[in-house]
This record gives sequence, C-alpha cells and structure tokens, in this order.
Amino acid sequence: MKSLAEDKFEILLGGIFGLIALIAIVVEVIFGGVTVGSVAGGIKDMAGIMVAILVFLFAVRNLFSRKDKEDFESVLNHELEDWEERNSPVITKASDFPDANSPSQKGFRARYYLLTNMEKIVSDDSAKEDPSLESLKERNSKNTGTLNGRFVDIPREFVNSKNKNVIFYLNKSTFQLRAMLDAKKTKDEWKTYEDRNTTVDNTLKGLSATVANSINNKFRENFVATAGKDSVSVSLLEGIKVDANAAREIVKMIDHVFLLYAIMS
Repeated sequence: MKSLAEDKFEILLGGIFGLIALIAIVVEVIFGGVTVGSVAGGIKDMAGIMVAILVFLFAVRNLFSRKDKEDFESVLNHELEDWEERNSPVITKASDFPDANSPSQKGFRARYYLLTNMEKIVSDDSAKEDPSLESLKERNSKNTGTLNGRFVDIPREFVNSKNKNVIFYLNKSTFQLRAMLDAKKTKDEWKTYEDRNTTVDNTLKGLSATVANSINNKFRENFVATAGKDSVSVSLLEGIKVDANAAREIVKMIDHVFLLYAIMS
C-alpha cells in the first residue's frame, strides 16, 4: 500500500482538477442564471469535488510541514534505524560502542556489527535458553570475537572533524571461505595450509579495493572512498551540503556495501 508521500503526484493532480471544476461550477451558476435550481445543482456538484480538494489541501500541508521538520540528524537516525530493522539480526547496532574510555572512538556516533557465524549463534547455550529474535539481537550487539565482527563505524560529525569518515571493516571470519576458494584449497587442506594467514590478508586487501571502487563508481557525486588493507574509509566530497538528502545517500551507500559483503563472502 502506498504512503501519502508516494501518492503525492496523483493527489496534487486530483486537487488541481478539483479546483478547476469548482471554478467552472461557480462560473456556470453566475452566467447561466441564478435560480434556485441552478444554485442547488451547483451545491450538489461542489459537494462531489470537495473531498478531492480537501485531500489536496491536506497533502500540501503535510508535504510542506514534513520538509520543515527534516534535517540531517533526524533523517540519518531514522534511516539507520529502518536499515537495521530491515537487516536484523544479521546487522545489529553495537551496545558496547563508543567506549567512553577509548579516545579513538569519541568521534563516532555508532557502530554496527555483522553476524558472521549464524550456525553457532543459534546453537550455543544462550540460544538454547532463549531462542527469541530479541535475544539473538542482544548477543549480536556486543563484540564476541567469534559470532560477529565490525561492519561499519559512523562518525558523529561529517565535516570539520578529525574522525569524519564512515569506516567499513572486512573481517577475516566473514571472508575465510572466500580466501580458501582463492587459494583453491579444500576445507581439510585449508586447516593445515601454511600460507593461510597471508592468503586471507591478500584476499581482504583485494576485496577492500573492490568495495572502494564500487563506492567511487556508484556514488561518485557524493563520496570518495579509500581502500586500506582490511578496511575502507569513505568521506563526503567537499562542498556537499550536509542535509536530509545527504543523510539518505549515506545510508544508501552503507546498504550498498552490505550487499557487496553478501556477494563477496
């Protein structure tokens, strides 16, 4: 079912034609002769189109009031909450971040964890005691080192700040299988493979470059991405206005990288 905002074109069009029809009725009554019958007919016709006009006026007021209330912070928070809800429990906002005792984390507003071991998290002792989705999300909201890994850190400020970049992390646990395939090893061979760590490091470095290139191609008008050995740093282009539209683009970009992770792993 469409929302009011999605139907705004049809509503506005209906309202405009309703106003035109209302003017036509008034003109017809005046120039056609004012009689009891013509007035009554005009009132009946006006009643039929008043609903469209009232919906039109409500839509205009709603659209303008919504624009007045929208700002970068409110839209970013709303879009992130919606994104997390759509991808839960694979994606969960960290409850242990930022750490007040960690100077490096002070410039960030949020971290999201990526579930890396679904099989283990639904079969461990905690899952047996409470298998609910809320319990799963609670366990995934803290860094366990075995069940999840860092996915993205989001800065508190996007301009004029030391920590102003969105940072994506490529975890070894997420891409172990990809590294094994890159090395052309079976699971048994991989367990005893001497160059396993080097292969994983090379895989993460290559995937970081892939993610950065994809961001730079798809979102070149708003962002610039730089690849590290196992991370990608993304910043707003200079001159981009930090407003509601920028907030939506940030979450679109984050969702795009989430999709890339799913494909690459």
